[in-house]
Amino acid sequence: MSAIIINSYRLSFLSLFVFVIGLLFISHAYSQEAEIYTEIELEKLIQKYSQDSILNLERLAAFEFHKLLNEYRASNNLDTLGWNETLWLTCRNHNIYMSYHKELSHSETTDEKYFSGEDPGDRLKYAQEEIRLYWSGENALYNYSCYGSSKLEKAHNIAESSFNQWKNSPGHNRNMLSKSHELHGAAFIISDSRVYGTSLFGYPLSKSNYWANYLAEKKEKSIKTLSEKKSITYKKISIGQSRKNIENQFIEYIESENKILNKQDRILKQCAKKQVIYMAYNNVTESIQRRHNKAFFAKDLAKRIAKAEGNPFWFLTRNTKTTEYIMSFDVSEEYFSEESVKQQIIEEIISVNNIDSTQLKDYGFYIKLKRKKSKIQVFAAFLIKKI
Repeated sequence: MSAIIINSYRLSFLSLFVFVIGLLFISHAYSQEAEIYTEIELEKLIQKYSQDSILNLERLAAFEFHKLLNEYRASNNLDTLGWNETLWLTCRNHNIYMSYHKELSHSETTDEKYFSGEDPGDRLKYAQEEIRLYWSGENALYNYSCYGSSKLEKAHNIAESSFNQWKNSPGHNRNMLSKSHELHGAAFIISDSRVYGTSLFGYPLSKSNYWANYLAEKKEKSIKTLSEKKSITYKKISIGQSRKNIENQFIEYIESENKILNKQDRILKQCAKKQVIYMAYNNVTESIQRRHNKAFFAKDLAKRIAKAEGNPFWFLTRNTKTTEYIMSFDVSEEYFSEESVKQQIIEEIISVNNIDSTQLKDYGFYIKLKRKKSKIQVFAAFLIKKI
């Protein structure tokens, strides 16, 4: 009996040892795969994906999704999109962040593991060796679509399930059919039983056909409108009144019926105002405030919100559940109209970021107009608290 017990103990110990070694191997293997990269290592990374069966499956699914997307755009009389490896890399990095934190999000939190940028634009900048691309939309998801009897079947199921999931979501579907896109990249990562996916749209900064045509058409339309109104005397714009009018029009567009301004809304509006005034004073469009610049309030969004809330330790705050969208652009005073400014803000903040205006709860918006010679400079910030 004692011999059997000893043998049993030895066998259990051996099994436990093998099990622990296996866990360490799996953990090591995951840590080896779970790294974020930049363009400098892109060729090396693509080679790695061609040699590993799981990584190869994930990349096949990305190509299959790209094919489905272009077929869908073609059926809607839209231009097909070129595949871009840098956009793929940016999506891959974000998938690693989401899968590690088991979180579906368009934003990442500074200083957390696998952080590559707070928003899609920051993550694209992180991936690029030099800035050549700009993003024009991002879709993200997770599902349980990795099933099938072969690698090709699994790749097809991941791509098709993800395509249908985004297609059946109005905001994501609008993004897939947007005219502003010229390039595309998508990536998927298989994490346990889940599949995380990111689809990123963009265009080259120097050769953007859509935005060049958009600005040319806008200018032509403005000139035509003026020529039709030759009898109207040009009137100098009241900066203060126009600012209030545009803000009211924007709020009317996004707010639900009988929306009551609450304490959180007032705090977010105050933060938006502090950010816009800072940008206007220093003529910059960036989310980080520099202490030595004029109108400095607090370094980043998390600290600005904590300070506005009256937190005495606001300077220690690092994280926030609020997303900030900022923008600035110039308009010729001769062609300025409140409606066109409001519409451009809606297009570049609401439409591009797939924001469902009917589902907003707590938010803050502020806009500032600044006259500079014959131009009107527009600075705007829109803050949304995640539910």
